[in-house]
Amino acid sequence: MLGPLQDLANAVDPGSKRIRVLTVPFANIRLQMSHGIRNMTTDIIVFTDDNAIWLPMLLPYILACFKDQKVGGVGTSQRVQFVRERMTIGSAHCVQTFHLECSTHIDGGLPCLSERTAAYRTIILKDPDFLHGFTHDYWLGKYQLNSGNDKFLTRWLGSSC
Repeated sequence: MLGPLQDLANAVDPGSKRIRVLTVPFANIRLQMSHGIRNMTTDIIVFTDDNAIWLPMLLPYILACFKDQKVGGVGTSQRVQFVRERMTIGSAHCVQTFHLECSTHIDGGLPCLSERTAAYRTIILKDPDFLHGFTHDYWLGKYQLNSGNDKFLTRWLGSSC
């Protein structure tokens, strides 16, 4: 997909050096994200799903939160637009996420910064300990995780507060 993605980047911003298409040797979301993190040159990194639709002022609102130097990560208010009459696995996940966020507020916990759209200070994610932990996260000590990225990121921020 390198060629088509590079063509898209060139169409969005012709001749610019602002958009770089990077690749990794095999499909692994955490490897892809960590490669992107290592190559970031901005102070803030925003992760977003390819099917997320942003309102025009979303990015300025996200960035405004980082004026407070104590802020390491920012989640966004999200709503789901159902495209079918029946509930899908994805929509069920959204309902579950809503319930989890409500319950964590009640008991004083930390809600997960959803991977649909969340922003972080790049310096936090460039920490070698973070990158190692993120790419060497195992379930039961032997199965390398390739999911739960937002949960790992949220736990990392919560543990460094």
